[in-house]
Amino acid sequence: MAAIGVGYAEATEAVEIAPGSGTAGRAVAFDEVLIDHMVRSSPHGDRILDGTLRPLLDYDAERQAELVATLRAYVEAAFNLTKSAEKLSVHPNTVVYRLRRIKELSGRDPHDPEDLLLLFLGLKLTELSS
Repeated sequence: MAAIGVGYAEATEAVEIAPGSGTAGRAVAFDEVLIDHMVRSSPHGDRILDGTLRPLLDYDAERQAELVATLRAYVEAAFNLTKSAEKLSVHPNTVVYRLRRIKELSGRDPHDPEDLLLLFLGLKLTELSS
């Protein structure tokens, strides 16, 4: 009987999270939004955001830059510079420059797995809050 309650709670959570994670128009399993759920329910969300994407969001807003979009493209392209550049319609050197700027502004290196994980979680937080 408890499993029904857990299943219902997970289904409800998946329905709430799916639009923010870009999933729409189809059934969503809780496992598909598990990372989103973990980030969303973490008491450290603001700390993660402040330590990763907030400086980038501020920089982008002040200078009409695309550091966050570049980071998102880099992640979505499985960390491939050429594919990231194609997705953004820029030269690969532009992506390299922007990734370097991301490191300078956030203190997190997009080429370091642990830093990249925190940057990714910051991206998740911004997606869930939009």
